[in-house]
Amino acid sequence: MTDTSTAYRFTDPMDLPRIDLEGVASGAIGVFVLNEHGQTFDRIAPAFHDIPTKGSRFPELLTPYTGIVPAEFVVCKNNAKLIGYRTLLTAENELIQDRTFTNDAHRKGAIERMSMTDGFNNEDTLLRPVGDGEDFVETPNPRTHQHIAGTTVVLASTEPSNYGSFLFRILPKLGIVDQLNLKDFKILVPSYNPNMLALLQLAGLKTEQLVLQDVNIEYHMDRALMVSMQNEEAFLHQPTREFYKKFKSRIPHSQPHRRLYLTRRGMSAGATGRAMTNELEVATALESHGFEIMEPSRLSPREQIKLFASASVVVGQSGSALFNCVFMQPGTRLIDMESEPHWLHAHMCLFGSQGLRYGIFEAESLAPPGSPPHQPFVVDTDRLIARTIEFAY
Repeated sequence: MTDTSTAYRFTDPMDLPRIDLEGVASGAIGVFVLNEHGQTFDRIAPAFHDIPTKGSRFPELLTPYTGIVPAEFVVCKNNAKLIGYRTLLTAENELIQDRTFTNDAHRKGAIERMSMTDGFNNEDTLLRPVGDGEDFVETPNPRTHQHIAGTTVVLASTEPSNYGSFLFRILPKLGIVDQLNLKDFKILVPSYNPNMLALLQLAGLKTEQLVLQDVNIEYHMDRALMVSMQNEEAFLHQPTREFYKKFKSRIPHSQPHRRLYLTRRGMSAGATGRAMTNELEVATALESHGFEIMEPSRLSPREQIKLFASASVVVGQSGSALFNCVFMQPGTRLIDMESEPHWLHAHMCLFGSQGLRYGIFEAESLAPPGSPPHQPFVVDTDRLIARTIEFAY
């Protein structure tokens, strides 16, 4: 039975005592900070935003936006446990995650989401707030417990089963692991499909050192080194861009020349409701203009890296496949077909920070305004082809 009497205080990692690099290896508790807050980034606007004839449901995409790159750090704790997606409960009664906050509103929003009862916002922690709302206690739960002896590097983050999230939130943490020479410790990391595991292996990790995270397990660690999430708002900061440049250099690929259309035909109807109802028409039209029809989910990670690194033009629907833009060369042209506004900001930050020349082709949602995400949509094929010819040739 879980002990529900202990309250854990929601704690920003940057409020922990600072330790030096020697302390990381020697057993000190606190936080080692690689880079402080302060650097800003500007969201790069799209080269175009094409609007459906019935009008746009999107906000103004050319509005300037400046964000703050969060600090990079490693939290070092002894006798800690990991629950849910990325929540570390410490022997000092702290609740710590892999992020810090650049303003009070972001911190308040994170606490409010943690206080919700649904698994997504609560991040499957099964915690509930008490007192002033910043203390949390565990609830009785059916989790199994697993002890991990010695030192464990924790690469956990939010949305752990999502491939796109894995690419911009989790895998780049290995850049810090390399920089601090932590690669020989056990690595606790989400790996919910074979492609995630294959990417970890391509990064040089050994299968025997990996502990593949399961949110139904509570992990008790003698010593935990939790690596920070670096790419807030999906903006790839410079170390992440360098990480992926080095990563794809391990995989031989041709110079960029391929024109790709990324299809979701094998998954749209069943896996999500966000299906393009006239995709066959769109794919056929693009194929007649020299585009290769590719379904990335059917390719191995090595094949996907080679494919995207060799692209000069990519046309695709919003979704995880487009997060493979981390493997594209700067200057690659990208047309993103978006039918919903929910993730536009993150996608714009991602594409722009990777140095892509990108445009947003707004598709027509077939659901009423205000509907939940992931609804069917239709694309104006003639207008898409005209834009593609103008933009890509």
